[in-house]
Amino acid sequence: MILDRPTASAPYFIYDGSAVIAESTAPNTVSAYYTPGIDQKRNGFQDFFRENALGSTLQMLNSGDLIADRFEYDAYGITYTFQQNRFTPYKFAGKHGYYSDSDSGMNLLGHRYYLPLLGRFLTQDPIGHGAGLNLYQYVGNNPLVKTDPNGTDAVVMWGRNKANRGYFRDLAKVYAANYERTPLAVVESWRSHHPVAHIFHVESVADIQKALSTPNIDTIIYLGHAGAGALYLSDQKITAEQVSELSSRNVTPGAHILLAGCDTAGYRYQGPSMAQAFADRFRTGVSGADGGLSFGLPFFGIDWYPGMLRAANGMKTVYPHHLD
Repeated sequence: MILDRPTASAPYFIYDGSAVIAESTAPNTVSAYYTPGIDQKRNGFQDFFRENALGSTLQMLNSGDLIADRFEYDAYGITYTFQQNRFTPYKFAGKHGYYSDSDSGMNLLGHRYYLPLLGRFLTQDPIGHGAGLNLYQYVGNNPLVKTDPNGTDAVVMWGRNKANRGYFRDLAKVYAANYERTPLAVVESWRSHHPVAHIFHVESVADIQKALSTPNIDTIIYLGHAGAGALYLSDQKITAEQVSELSSRNVTPGAHILLAGCDTAGYRYQGPSMAQAFADRFRTGVSGADGGLSFGLPFFGIDWYPGMLRAANGMKTVYPHHLD
């Protein structure tokens, strides 16, 4: 939980991760509580959100199930108010934590401000041109179906396959382009809305460190050979013990991590799993394979990839050990 006060006259904002969950206007008091996508309690009134498919608030319902506020939006989030008896900062894509500043007309998306009037971010993408030629572009100019709740990035790493060197490279490209629409159960629970993911070929621990230097990472996917408590990157490998040396500075709290390799979450030997090592290092749940893993065949020529991961004993999520 983080307290922030933009100006001397503004309320204190209380954050859970990147989402504002409460406001305080005086010491030891809370003037508003928010649960984006569900409800808010402000000035003694509790109201409930009703959203569209994108997560934008269409109506605010009071405790008597009557409409208190009603809004509509254009594709890029310009808000049109048709009825307003309450106040809420969660309007356009509010379910995803977009915080609307009514004074400036901007939305705070975790790490960056977004201007609906221009359909652009106020500041450059911290990844630079790795995100594309337009450093201010919003969701790849596809705002009808995509959101970018945190202004964050996803990283897809691919490693060794002796039999077919290009296999994991090509698979990484498919995942990077389409992973937010993958119906695979282990991915569906943390489906992302990023317009782009950044691909890295990792052949050493140094390569993984370089991938982790990407600013504001909230999704990490590894595709490659694994087993016996290690990720086999090339002739080199990274072991569970070496994971503790990886930089976590740019990985956001609660980041989503998938290690798609054999035995990453379960193992046929005595020792810590890679999923457990990553979970403990990055303090978040990590999904991996319990036993041997089959990737299935990527389906090209259609507009999405079904993500046919099949583990011998299923895919499972490992959580960090409690700190002593």
